[in-house]
Amino acid sequence: MKIIKASALATLMLLTSLDAVADQQPSPQDRHPTVSSGPPARSNQSAPSAPPASQRPGQPANDSQQTCMAGYIVGMFPAMNGWDDWLLWLSPTGPSWSNGDTVQFRFYSHATTDFNSGRIIYATALQAMALGQKVALVDWSGNCNGGWAESIQVWYP
Repeated sequence: MKIIKASALATLMLLTSLDAVADQQPSPQDRHPTVSSGPPARSNQSAPSAPPASQRPGQPANDSQQTCMAGYIVGMFPAMNGWDDWLLWLSPTGPSWSNGDTVQFRFYSHATTDFNSGRIIYATALQAMALGQKVALVDWSGNCNGGWAESIQVWYP
């Protein structure tokens, strides 16, 4: 029970500190990828202030949500390609790096920590890793673009 309380407190502290950082940053630009192949490109050009409802993170354009992979988070790499980008490793067989079946996943640009959606996904992943919860990485476009996902679902074992 102490572990769960400590994890919940850590998650709350992370979200609070990230929210304070967000208040100091310029308004976020729409960096949601429009192509389904390859990693999303980062651009310094200004984009529309708000994407259409069909392209907003967490707002599926259709009912084609697809589970890319389910398993346990066995590793995370924060700030791997800039301060706001991160990735994780997932094992389908159990919460141990030594299983030898880990798969690396990155998230599309709306899941970087300079967006609220990214902070929520990141905090959820940290909590799932700390508690050994099973997760599923999902893609709303329905194509699970090899090693890329859009969101995360968490279950308690």
